[in-house]
Amino acid sequence: MANLQVEFGGMKMRNPIGVAALNPAIAYARTTTVQADWLMRHVEAGAGYIYISATRPQRSSPAEANPALKWLKIQCPGFANRESLFTTGDIAATQFYLDKTLEVMSIIKKKLPKDVPIIAQPHVAGADIKAWANLCKVFEEVGADGLELNVACPISLVGHEETDPAVKLIEEVDTLEMRTLRKLGLTPSIGEIPEVLAPLTKACADAVKIPVGVKPSAEAGFPKCVALAKIVADAGSKWVTNITAPISVAPPKIYEKGKTPWDVVHFPINPFAGVSGPNDRYHCYKDTVTIALFVPEIDICAVGGLVNPEHCVEVLMMGAKTVGLSSGFFWKGRKFITDCVKFLNRFMDEQGYKKIEDLVGIGLKHVKPVDDSIDWKVGKITAKVDKEKCIRCDVCSDGFCPVPVKGGDGFPVINQTNCQGCGYCVAICPSGALSIVSV
Repeated sequence: MANLQVEFGGMKMRNPIGVAALNPAIAYARTTTVQADWLMRHVEAGAGYIYISATRPQRSSPAEANPALKWLKIQCPGFANRESLFTTGDIAATQFYLDKTLEVMSIIKKKLPKDVPIIAQPHVAGADIKAWANLCKVFEEVGADGLELNVACPISLVGHEETDPAVKLIEEVDTLEMRTLRKLGLTPSIGEIPEVLAPLTKACADAVKIPVGVKPSAEAGFPKCVALAKIVADAGSKWVTNITAPISVAPPKIYEKGKTPWDVVHFPINPFAGVSGPNDRYHCYKDTVTIALFVPEIDICAVGGLVNPEHCVEVLMMGAKTVGLSSGFFWKGRKFITDCVKFLNRFMDEQGYKKIEDLVGIGLKHVKPVDDSIDWKVGKITAKVDKEKCIRCDVCSDGFCPVPVKGGDGFPVINQTNCQGCGYCVAICPSGALSIVSV
């Protein structure tokens, strides 16, 4: 049997599969015994680590009694029945507060296997570096094995001082971007601002002896995500987790004068919302690959859009050391944790991999830019139609590429002289009737 053990950020784990840090949707979910049981059920399902989700330094808050999140399914008819989950809510209510988090940790710490570490998520509502460092010390003292600085999901950098004194205005961040955003009344997360993220990460890493990682913002994009990973690595971070849920807006009801689709859950507006689902996967892959290539000294936890067990293997081969399940967990429950661990074990046995390290990053050697060294095989390949599979739908012959034309019998005809084997017709054929073959 393959060895699934992995060392991530200096922490030893029984396997690389876990559930991403998730915010609670309702007040009941923040009940300490309920939260502790919820986390332990991850472990019973096979998780290799657990997260204590975003916790603010305040001992408690009236917001803990409030509803926190609303959920909405969005799908593209005819293309994706499970395209996206939109999530929006009250930021203050989505957070955990210190007293309850410490109680949850005291419950589960006694029950956890030694090879299942607890990763706590400090989350200060602003850039008060001293407050961040002090919260890290608290978590270290109560037995956290690692700390992940949640600087992205959700958090503000500037503005709203009059209503939230914990939010600090960082005057020295005087870039054109920041000046423009201030004029518009907008603010990026700390996870997008290197001038703040670097000293904050260093202060937290210096404040504790346990490993510290960073959860930057998915909104940073490429190549900024690589720069941020390098900056936090140089500041002492042992890992980055990417991606957080990207932000979007749900499509309006076009036959009801643009009405909000959120009315199905009795929510009166169409808010900005985080998006989970299979569509996040390629954003996760981009960040994982580029950070693994350019910042190899930092470990990566891949999160976002992973909905099949095979996806776990894919991100490991792309350079991630651990996998955080969110989209797949939402739709499939804890059985998905078990399925992923079993699949990984079986896959490694069948494919001859002895340990996780044999998988991590092996796909990176094939990731290269397109340049003049590529042999496009012009004149050597062409598209070919399998008439037994073709359903004569005309998609290939009446669309983007001018090469396929409809023949007299209704089947597409490929002119091999004009075809250069681009693969478009193969990619969009609904019946798999086209392929690229050697001439």
